[in-house]
Order: sequence, then structure tokens, then C-alpha cells
Amino acid sequence: MKKIVLLICFTLLKTLQAQQQEVLERYPYGQSPYEGGTDALILEMIQVIKKNEFSPCPSTEKYLLPILVNADASINFVKDPDTVSVFKNKCAFEFSRKLIPYLKKWKPASENGKPVGAIAEIQIEPFYLYYSKENPKLNEYKKPKFKSGMKVFGSHVKNIIEKNLNANEDKKLYLSFVVNEKGVAENFQIEGNYTAAEKGNMANELKKIKGEWEPATFNGIPMKFKFYNEFNQEFSFDYERVKYENAGW
Repeated sequence: MKKIVLLICFTLLKTLQAQQQEVLERYPYGQSPYEGGTDALILEMIQVIKKNEFSPCPSTEKYLLPILVNADASINFVKDPDTVSVFKNKCAFEFSRKLIPYLKKWKPASENGKPVGAIAEIQIEPFYLYYSKENPKLNEYKKPKFKSGMKVFGSHVKNIIEKNLNANEDKKLYLSFVVNEKGVAENFQIEGNYTAAEKGNMANELKKIKGEWEPATFNGIPMKFKFYNEFNQEFSFDYERVKYENAGW
């Protein structure tokens, strides 16, 4: 009896291993996990969201959902090891898990002419799906605008950065900030090979730039928008020459 049980267990193990070997880590190039491709998937997601009255998430949240599409076109959720991403995008994560079961037109991957299981990664951006029009060509997206003009804002930024640079050398500075749904600029962050004091002074002065913003919108709905800018400081031989001349060298 023990031999029979062991034999059955061994056979079952071999079967499970064979099944596992048939699961691809990703879909082969050119193959789609959904009938009709990405456009059909997005359209159906929009329709499901509107029909079932899903609630939107903040515009900054998105989630890349991994799912296993089996050879028989059934699906299983795959545990995401990136717990940090799940935590930061909790609303989008829960939205995704709620949305996916409504979608029924999954297509297994094909290998050597046979259907096989494969992992598909589905990008879910709840804000855009919720407020999107069924015809994507009709969607209207507008970036935020500084009411006095972006050139004026850029000039303020340039002056603040240059005023706080204390050394003539090659450096990089990375600036990011958010214009929120109310048109308020916030969360100024400075990165780069500068001292903490230099970065803190620049961030504090940037917060004080006077002027109003028009927030970004998607189909007329205000949304957060994050700006990223990179600035390069280059070593200037002319600056060094003038400095030494003024010092009497």
C-alpha cells in the first residue's frame, strides 16, 4: 500500500512539474493576452467600470497587475513580490483585483502551435479608465500652466538655482514638484550632488515663487501632475579667470 501511495505521489509530482514547465514567464513577442489586443481590453475595462459604477482612484496611482492566463483561457492572480508598489498604490491595486474578474476574453499564449499558460502584466490606471471616453480619440488631456507663463516660471527657477550655487564645478541637479488638483505647486524636491543646506535653501525658495497655476485636466477633470527637470552646472574657466583677476593675481 505504501508503495502505491508513494507511486501516486511521485506521479502527481511529475504531473505538477510538467504543468509548471508549461507556464511562460511572459507572453511571446507579438502575442496578446486578450482577444482584440490592448485596444479591445481598454475599451472593455472602460465599459465595465461605467456599468458597475466603480469609484476612481487618485490620478497619481497606477498598478502593473500580474496574472496567469492558463492554457484553457482561465486566469489566476499572481502574488506580487513588490509589496512597496502595492502599498504605494493600494487603491489602484484593489481596483485592479476588482476589475479583472469581469473580463472574460483572455487568450492563452501559443508555443509550437499549442496553447500554454503565461504570465501577463496588465497596466491599470484607474483615474484615466474611470474618466476616459469610449472613443480614445475624444479624450482631452491638458498639462498645468503657470498663469504668468511657463517662461516666467522657468526664469524664477533658474535665478533661484544660480543664486544658491557656491562652487564652480561640474554638477547635476534634479528638480521635481507637483501641481495639485487645486492648482497649488507643492512637494518641491531637489536631488543631486549638492549639500543638504544648498538643496534645502533652493527648495524653500522655490516654494515661495509667487503666481497661480491652472491644474492639469483629463477630460475636464482636474488632476495632479508631477514635473521633473534636470539642470547641468558646468565648470567655467572664464569664471575662474575673472575671480583670480579680481583677487589681484
